[in-house]
Amino acid sequence: MSGNWQLQTPCEVINAIWSNICAIPSCEIEHPRLVKELYKTLQLDNQELAEQHIKTAQEDRLLAMVVRAKKRGRAKSNTIYTIPKLQTVSDEQPDKCCYECHNTGNVVKCVGCMRSFHEDCVKPPEEKQRELGQFVSKEKQIIISAFENQPTRPVATPMRRNSIASITTMDESTVWANEFQPDEDDAVEIVEDEIFEIEIKHENMGLDSSYQSIKVETDVKEGLLVDEPMFVGMVRPPNRRLERMLNTTTIKPEGESSDSDDNVARAEENDMLRRRYCYACHVLNNSPSNPNIGTEELNYLLNFVIEQYKSWLPKDTFSPSKLVRGKAPKTVLTSKVIEICKKMLLRTPTSMASIQSKITNKQYNSLEEFHVDLLDIVHNIGIIHGGDSFDYSAAMYLLADCVYELREIRQCSDCYRHSAEKVEPDWFTRPCRTRHEVVFAKQRSFQYWPAKVVRVTNDRYDVRFFGDKHMRALINANYVKPIDTELSTLGVNAKQRGFKQAMTEMLQYRSLSEGYRDQYSFTSAIEQTPRTQQPSLPQTPCDVVGGERVSNGGNTSRPVTRKRNIQTQQPAVTHQQKHRKFLDRFTNPVELRAKALQLLQEGEEQFSRKLDLLKVEHQREISDVKKKQWCAMCEKEARIQCCWNTSYCTTDCQKNHWVQHQKRHQAGNRYHRLRSVSVFLATQQGN
Repeated sequence: MSGNWQLQTPCEVINAIWSNICAIPSCEIEHPRLVKELYKTLQLDNQELAEQHIKTAQEDRLLAMVVRAKKRGRAKSNTIYTIPKLQTVSDEQPDKCCYECHNTGNVVKCVGCMRSFHEDCVKPPEEKQRELGQFVSKEKQIIISAFENQPTRPVATPMRRNSIASITTMDESTVWANEFQPDEDDAVEIVEDEIFEIEIKHENMGLDSSYQSIKVETDVKEGLLVDEPMFVGMVRPPNRRLERMLNTTTIKPEGESSDSDDNVARAEENDMLRRRYCYACHVLNNSPSNPNIGTEELNYLLNFVIEQYKSWLPKDTFSPSKLVRGKAPKTVLTSKVIEICKKMLLRTPTSMASIQSKITNKQYNSLEEFHVDLLDIVHNIGIIHGGDSFDYSAAMYLLADCVYELREIRQCSDCYRHSAEKVEPDWFTRPCRTRHEVVFAKQRSFQYWPAKVVRVTNDRYDVRFFGDKHMRALINANYVKPIDTELSTLGVNAKQRGFKQAMTEMLQYRSLSEGYRDQYSFTSAIEQTPRTQQPSLPQTPCDVVGGERVSNGGNTSRPVTRKRNIQTQQPAVTHQQKHRKFLDRFTNPVELRAKALQLLQEGEEQFSRKLDLLKVEHQREISDVKKKQWCAMCEKEARIQCCWNTSYCTTDCQKNHWVQHQKRHQAGNRYHRLRSVSVFLATQQGN
């Protein structure tokens, strides 16, 4: 690796120079003209700065000089510049731009990869979190801040510290259900949120009926400050040694100083590692634990994420965004300039197309790999369009939304998949492999409502309510009750339609949770294939004597109904049996595969013919309906015409509709006018 790989020309200047050169058909520009264009485009204070930028670009080999013979009549030939020959970046070439500010300069190569960064641009994870939080919606930010304010324990080892580089999460619906009964209590903090079709993810344990109260402990000792979910109904046994430890003073004060010295040493070591590794390496090494899912399921879930938010960026990722409104950027990059930037400036030209290709080929093995690819896209867009451009802001919105979804997948991958698929109307009742706790939760100004707990951190319950909207809220632990609490003690209106619907959905969820939950897992859904089983003949309360059916008493219609159902199922079963017997004749796998494919094609052709016949029949029925006239009152087939666009089936309908129709009535010939007058007179006499 050569030592002169660093660039000193800012990316904005590079793009301006290349844009001015590519604007000319010959892609060649004279020195005076280039100076004027740079002075105008970059809005420089003087032309000497433009001269300096051109000189620096030549030293960085970003600008090539063209030798031309002196033209007749000129004292000397002008210097002509063009774009240098495009060269492929070698695998050992580090990134020439900072991974934080996306600009050139004296960058330092990362120890773990080929990315680079300025030493002054290195930020701690907390600051990166706040920077990304600027691109999170208000509703999500409330949830994030609510859980970020919880204390965290010091890091035990530098490479295993808890990273908060990813966004915390929340989900669907911004509007609370109208069926909630208002209440006078105002002591609960409510948070709402909205998201497109991809919904929520949770994490809990079941609630034992033996627990009569809810207890969520908040540890105050350094070693017990754990920012992990603690579940409703989980009451820790008394720890008298812990009580004495919390209430007695420390005998050896020098131990405290040693602990503080260790913390300072760890902090210094973390800071040193942070200045040696780029942020992408920190994401890969220090991220939270991945969910216990396979590669196929992981890529399946990531497909929902990218399909939901890919509209933030253009299809080719690097084109100027069409979402921008208002003031145009200083330099509008053409597709030619963008291609030059991709080949000469981008070390890892990751795009949305490459991410979708990885998902299709199931190449992602962890959520962090997907996160790093998104960071690379943001870095590339920052290099091409600049860190203060609208295109960079759109990329940051994409990153914030996708990181939000990744945190939701970590919470509970099954909940995320159910909410994203929505394969059934009652998808919310599908249980997960990890048991979720069900409680009664109360939000401000509303009554207690059945809810599913997403997570619990200290005294904050992130819940999602059963019912029509499946909304989400943050509830204080004092306003969360066990699900076996008597409704009379909660003071709820049990006759309310919305509450009944929520209770029905909650009971269905609990019923399914008590069964075999693995049948709703991703692997079970993939392995299940359509099978046609032979129906077993149901036992009927009848005996056959002498060829005649003798009933044992009771209703005789039930056996007849079962017989009819059996007859409707048998043709499909017989058809499957014929195919199976036909394929059993072949022993050669090649012939068997060919015949099976032939049968499949014949079945598809037969189905296509039936579908075409149904379409023709449907069009014929539509045509017949259009040819008929329909009663304006009861919408039955009309027999009496009133005027050119109004008909009736009977005179009774005509009389009843006359009050509404008389203002728009347009009589036709003499017969229709006389009939309309007679109807009007009959109506008046009846009144």
